[in-house]
Amino acid sequence: MTDVAENQQQPADGAVGKQLAFDPNVKHPLYRGWTLWFDSQLTSGKRPGGNDWGANIKEVYSFHSVEDFWRLYNNITLPSQLQIGCSYNLFKEGIEPKWEDPSNAKGGKWTLIIQKTKGLLDKLWLWLILGCIGEMLEGMEDVCGIVVNVRKGQDKLCIWTKDAENQDAVVKMGLSIKKALELPDQFPVGYQGHFQKNSRLNKYEV
Repeated sequence: MTDVAENQQQPADGAVGKQLAFDPNVKHPLYRGWTLWFDSQLTSGKRPGGNDWGANIKEVYSFHSVEDFWRLYNNITLPSQLQIGCSYNLFKEGIEPKWEDPSNAKGGKWTLIIQKTKGLLDKLWLWLILGCIGEMLEGMEDVCGIVVNVRKGQDKLCIWTKDAENQDAVVKMGLSIKKALELPDQFPVGYQGHFQKNSRLNKYEV
C-alpha cells in the first residue's frame, strides 16, 4: 500500500512538482482602475428628480489589482441582500455613474432583466464584473461601467457604453455579454440611449 501511495504522488513524466511561493506583498495589476459607487436613491420612499437625481450616489472604493478587488468584494453586501431601490455602480476610474458625465453623454446601456431566482443575481453580477475587469468583453474600450439595480419585482443588470450610435460595436458587445454570462439565445437583452426620446423602446436587441 505504501508503494502505491508513493507512486500516485509522482507526476507521470517523473518531473518533480513545484509549489509556487505565496507573497502577500505582491499584487497583480489590472489593465485599468475601477471605482465602485453605491446608490441609495430610493431608500427615502421615492425617486429624486431634477437636480436632486444622483445626490445619494456615494463613491466607495477604487482598486487597481486583482487582490484589491477581492478585498472589496469579500467585504461588501451581495446585491441580493441590498435594500429594495439600492444599486451598485462599477465604473472605470475617472467616470461617474451619471448620464451627464462626458464619457456617458452620447452613450446608452444594455439592460438585462433578472428574475428573483435564488443566487442568480449575485452570480451574474460577479461574472459581469470579472468579464469587465478582466477585459474579456467585446469592445471594452467603449464600456463605461456596469450597474446592478435591486428592485421589488425584478432586478436589473446594465452595461453602459460611450457611443449609442455605433451600432456595430454596440451589438457585438451585447452578444459578447450574453456569451460571457452564458445566457440562452432567447434571453431578451435590449439597448437604450441615455437621452433617446422614448426610453421604453429598444434601440438595439440581441
